[in-house]
Amino acid sequence: MPEYNTFVISNSGQAKLLDTSLMHFVDHDPSIRLPILSEKAKDICRNHIHKRRDTPKLFAYYISDEPEVRGINAKALEQVYQIFSEEDPYHPVIISNFAMHSIHTFARTADINGLHPYPLFLKDKRVNDLSSVIIAVEGAVKAFKNSKHKQTIAYLHQGFNYGDYGSVSNRIPTYTEYRNQNLLALICGANGFIQYNRKYAHYPELYIGMPHLVREKNALGPVVLAPVSKIQPTTTNSKVKMLLKEYDGHLYLFVCNAQMMPQTISIDVPGLGLRAKELSVLSQGRVVSLDGDRLTDQFDTFEANVYTTATELPDLLTVSEIVELIDKANRKRHKLGNLVFQMDEGGDVVVTASSHVGIRHRRPDTGLWHVVDGVISQSDRYQSLTWQDQTDRKFPDWLEIKMPHEKRIGRVVVYPYQKSLRDYIVQAFIEGQWKDLAQVTGQNSDRIEHPFEAVVSDRIRIYVTAANSKKSMITEIEVYEK
Repeated sequence: MPEYNTFVISNSGQAKLLDTSLMHFVDHDPSIRLPILSEKAKDICRNHIHKRRDTPKLFAYYISDEPEVRGINAKALEQVYQIFSEEDPYHPVIISNFAMHSIHTFARTADINGLHPYPLFLKDKRVNDLSSVIIAVEGAVKAFKNSKHKQTIAYLHQGFNYGDYGSVSNRIPTYTEYRNQNLLALICGANGFIQYNRKYAHYPELYIGMPHLVREKNALGPVVLAPVSKIQPTTTNSKVKMLLKEYDGHLYLFVCNAQMMPQTISIDVPGLGLRAKELSVLSQGRVVSLDGDRLTDQFDTFEANVYTTATELPDLLTVSEIVELIDKANRKRHKLGNLVFQMDEGGDVVVTASSHVGIRHRRPDTGLWHVVDGVISQSDRYQSLTWQDQTDRKFPDWLEIKMPHEKRIGRVVVYPYQKSLRDYIVQAFIEGQWKDLAQVTGQNSDRIEHPFEAVVSDRIRIYVTAANSKKSMITEIEVYEK
């Protein structure tokens, strides 16, 4: 999404701001796993820099993502970084780590670290625990405080659903969880952000939420770069995280209720009452009255707010307005009358298949629920948002959708992925056996509608006998009464 991403993986070599085109080489060069980088590898790095360093709009070189899990030797990566520093001292080098031990191990391999502790987002929790953000960011800041070589911490959030990679009981973070963790990272010492958003077409939390979040963070840019205020805010609540900045004559107080329960929080800011009688709450469309120098407000679990004495605020949608846009987009996914629609994974509708490439993500049904999630997309680079049979050029293949109860069924709509389906049968399970409802041959379409005489069943199956590609693939199925 060019509106907020600096690059997409399909054309990373054409990145506008981040150059990632050497990352693959760094990950796979044999000498990167040894203490001494080979001369050949050094020459490749130098030649790459000479080609890229004058690229317009280039901000930084992103050379390694999670080197700790790729077997990369820290000494070798330090040599790569040294080459970049010598050949192009005007563009910083970025790596990304997820654990504190990695921060120490790779401390001298980059100028910026896209730190990503990735809090766990579970379906059974309305709001999830973000304390890992505090531990990681504050730990990293402490690690580099007295270090000769310092890294700027740029918080990198989880712009995807771990369930699409085989994890159980996970979900996409909500917009408020994204916003809260980014602001919390800033409070704890991060000085920048890296957006890492994948599979965004299936999640309005990403394709709607992220542009708005970036606009807010961009509006806060000058405040983020401003010095920390010499005024010391205080509170009696030990679980509250705070940061006070002063920019252009105005105070900006960042506050997070860093605990797993809603709280009423009071904060004292010396001299605040002399500056204002009330504070505006950024992106909330409201103000909070002061009691002298004291601010008191209600906070949800891990909620983060920005309070300011400024009266002229950036033109931003409120958090509630953005959440409503996302909710509306999610509701729109459910077409009227579709009997098998499922908003999230793990509901009453169960999808199974003869085989599925998603098994490489630990579970044979990884991502299969997306064929009933109401999103029709012809893009699935990761092969976990569609059904893609695993047995290339071997048929038959089948995809089954089971409902919690028997229902009257009179129409099925099939959306083949990349027009893959050629010959198949639509079936329903009736009285202990599969009954043919519709049969097609020679198809080459991305949408095929199948009306038939209504039957009563709790499951339907697409039974494929031939495909236009090497395997059967479906992006969405809809089932209607009529």
